Amino acid sequence: GDTPSLRVFMATLRKKIEPAPAQPKYIQTHVGVGYRMLRIPESVPAAPQGE
Repeated sequence: GDTPSLRVFMATLRKKIEPAPAQPKYIQTHVGVGYRMLRIPESVPAAPQGE
């Protein structure tokens, strides 16, 4: 039941891990449900062509 503390914690976490905290990419807020952290696949280098 400590919603304000949770919001402050999530804002602090976003500042640390999000490139642009105002447009979160990793942590989504679901109103009335909670938060969800998304798994962003790492880019895989393309294989050289012609081999």
